[in-house]
Amino acid sequence: MQDAYTSEKFSIHVDAFFPEAMSDVFVYMNEETARKWDELGAEPELANTMIQVSVGDQEVTIVVDDPDSGVIPRFLSGLRSVLSMDIFTASAKGVAA
Repeated sequence: MQDAYTSEKFSIHVDAFFPEAMSDVFVYMNEETARKWDELGAEPELANTMIQVSVGDQEVTIVVDDPDSGVIPRFLSGLRSVLSMDIFTASAKGVAA
């Protein structure tokens, strides 16, 4: 992932998906794709290889190239499901309550 404001890059890991202080990030398909974005910028060959996630006080905005292409529809559907869950009462596998 990359902070959209500072350009700082970091890997997603089990302990933290979205760092607390960040409100706008780019999430790349993989490290190779992130390097290509750095080298080429927004080229047609890189369509649907990165998403932008912006978090506001009461909303989450996801920016994609084409919401009907490739795995993007499944990703968006899964994200909608997760965001509609009551995460404060849900249990996570492997996490003690």
